[in-house]
Amino acid sequence: MNLTDERIRLGAAMMLLKRHGDRAPMMLANRIGELALEGDEVGIAV
Repeated sequence: MNLTDERIRLGAAMMLLKRHGDRAPMMLANRIGELALEGDEVGIAV
């Protein structure tokens, strides 16, 4: 069974929520900020 991009993203989101709980949105925002500072447009899009 091949994982679709959507399933991969869903799995990543579920792991993020499990690991960080209510802090998950802040952790994600921080990571997006780090990627922006690095100029990683592909990482931001994902």
